Amino acid sequence: MIHQLQADDWVATGAETALCRLPFTVAQAEQRFGLVFTPAKSIKTATPDQPGPWQAVIGHEGQVYLLHAAREAPPPDHLLEVLARGDVRYPAPLVAKICAAFKLAPQDLPWVSPDLGERRWLLWRRDDNNNRAVMGYFKDRQVAERVAQLYTDRGHKQLYGVEEAQ
Repeated sequence: MIHQLQADDWVATGAETALCRLPFTVAQAEQRFGLVFTPAKSIKTATPDQPGPWQAVIGHEGQVYLLHAAREAPPPDHLLEVLARGDVRYPAPLVAKICAAFKLAPQDLPWVSPDLGERRWLLWRRDDNNNRAVMGYFKDRQVAERVAQLYTDRGHKQLYGVEEAQ
């Protein structure tokens, strides 16, 4: 069962993974599944160039997903793209879960990312109390290190690091 979540449940770290596109527009998803889409500025994202202008955050089987699309765009940008948060190390199995949630067969998906392999580079944060938290998993070490540097450059007291996930 799909649950609509609050925008704050989507935490972008730069490690998000595009999973697939659904064969639904924003309007169709609103009508068929009762989802409420909001303009992109209402959802915190790590980079201003993503995602599309209308978004909804959903939960299914303990995972959080972002659905986004342009309401009135030419194909394929009018179809909903599904993103997984960056705290997912193995994104490939999530495509089957999304299909089950929306009652679709995998062949019904107009697009599935060809890049759903393991994210083996871990970006972590250590806070003032020496607690360590996972920020996200990345496929490329260099990207993880750039994101860690972006966080460090913000001047927070936390320490950020990258290591190979165990």
